[in-house]
Amino acid sequence: MRHAIHRLLSRGLVSILALPLLALFALASVTGCDPGTFFLLAPELIKGGGTSGQPFGQPRNVDALRTEMLAYINDERDARDLIPLAPSNSLHAVAQGHSNDMVAEDFLGHTGSDDSTPQTRVERAIGEARYIGENAGAGFRTIEIAHEAFMDSEENKKNILSPDATQIGIGLAFGDQENTYKDGVYITILFFDPK
Repeated sequence: MRHAIHRLLSRGLVSILALPLLALFALASVTGCDPGTFFLLAPELIKGGGTSGQPFGQPRNVDALRTEMLAYINDERDARDLIPLAPSNSLHAVAQGHSNDMVAEDFLGHTGSDDSTPQTRVERAIGEARYIGENAGAGFRTIEIAHEAFMDSEENKKNILSPDATQIGIGLAFGDQENTYKDGVYITILFFDPK
């Protein structure tokens, strides 16, 4: 697929701005998934990204980035009279594990390299749940851009605004030059309500 896209670019048949969209549909066709439902690609590829619209720098403060993402999500919920989501260290750990897996195995999706699903990962670590939702994405320059991209996806927006969710976990891992999203952030957001 990478070579086919390179050929299209070199012949001027496709704009570099269309690459994320092409990748989304290529992944959807390989997995048989609805592109809007199962994964989200950022509107643009990155070479870093960070808090408050600033590029991700070194060192990266994951706690500050989590706090920023949580603030965006809870602002959206507050605007719609929904309860704010409470951060959960246990959910952060599960989400972080999935983001780390996506970087280590160089993929973007909801099924882990061990064939785990959001539900199996959460229930294995925390126990049964009444509600579990997951947003996963990669290739964002800033947390604000990531949040906007999630809100632009109907399935991801449903998770963010779910009245059933009460807790949240956020995992952020950074790729390197070997990853599809070079030096980019891979984000997993878990939405949860215990049984």
